[in-house]
Amino acid sequence: MSVRIGFGLANLPFEDARELWRWVDLLEDGGVDSLWQTDRLISKQPMLESMSFMAALAGATEKLKFGMNVVVLPFRDPLVLAKQCATIDYLSGGRFLPAFGVGRAVAPEFEGAGRSPKARGAWTDEVLQFFARVWSEDDVTFEGEHITYRNVTIEPKPVQRELPIWIGGISKAAIRRTARYGTGWLSGIQAPSQVAPTIEAIRKESAAAGRPLDDDHYGAGFSYRFGSWDDPIVQRTAAGLSRVADAGDPRAQLAVGDSSDIIARVREYMSAGASKFVARPLAESSAEVFAQTQRLIDEVLPVIHGLDQPAESGIATKIGIGPKSSEILARLGVTTVEEVEQRGLVETYLDVLDLGDTGATVNFLWGLESAVTGIPWLEIPKERKAELRTEVEQVQADR
Repeated sequence: MSVRIGFGLANLPFEDARELWRWVDLLEDGGVDSLWQTDRLISKQPMLESMSFMAALAGATEKLKFGMNVVVLPFRDPLVLAKQCATIDYLSGGRFLPAFGVGRAVAPEFEGAGRSPKARGAWTDEVLQFFARVWSEDDVTFEGEHITYRNVTIEPKPVQRELPIWIGGISKAAIRRTARYGTGWLSGIQAPSQVAPTIEAIRKESAAAGRPLDDDHYGAGFSYRFGSWDDPIVQRTAAGLSRVADAGDPRAQLAVGDSSDIIARVREYMSAGASKFVARPLAESSAEVFAQTQRLIDEVLPVIHGLDQPAESGIATKIGIGPKSSEILARLGVTTVEEVEQRGLVETYLDVLDLGDTGATVNFLWGLESAVTGIPWLEIPKERKAELRTEVEQVQADR
């Protein structure tokens, strides 16, 4: 099972399109798994239209996967959306991850377009069935209570033989919908304690339906910030979440603090059954978005993306910081914990940084401390981390 982190984009935080594409390049070059765009058609805050952005990403990237989080099906024409999805997957070479939902009954799009939210669940179920057929079959005739199509063929077909259908929502209807028609499930703003029973329910119901979902296809979204719970943006976000009925305790859903706090939150979601993650940086400006993104790439991704790598031997296993640690240490001639102690923990860390091209972050320092003391690096006391940071600064100043 692969454990991967992607990023989520809701409100547009950038000054112009060039800044947006610089951020996308950062994700592409930083080894980020995917990018997910929130779907809003009516909003006073700037938000990109999801399908247009997906098509642009197909041409602007080569490795990054991408999807909508989530497109509200009742706001879209089913045939047009089916064609858009197939085209985008073709243009991207099979990197598209479409995700769908029914939307909240209070969503402004229903009132703004003069549409009723009633029966949107049944309508969505029919559309999902139509999608699965028209993406893989020719001359599709579909006659439902809500939609009807005759002799429909879409070409080119999606590159992915079975184009994924990720479903959002935690209601009983969403669980049933995922089990019957989806290939994956993605949470919205739920805490791990809410995600766990939802995933378990989907597993049971999909197995009973004779189409168990792949264990690799359960995802969770969360907002994060390298900072403090006292930061104004964290307080505003927490206050907003507390007003959402199914969001749960904000302190159990948000990931705030240093890299160890964020990694600990990801591990909580993993324990709940999720393996794919959509991280949304909490930032006051575009500069903060870049800074928060870079830190997650530097300090969290190597750890989380390394969890599904083959185990290494020797000191690298004890450090537990990813598949390249043996190679990095070998370049220094370090192969044992004793050699780290002889060389000096901080000196070893600074020597690694001096190599210049390792991608090592402060997590490497925590890994060395863990190897020497035997304390799991996520459990190293914050006081000890502060001591190590101070020692690093002092040694750097003396070099």
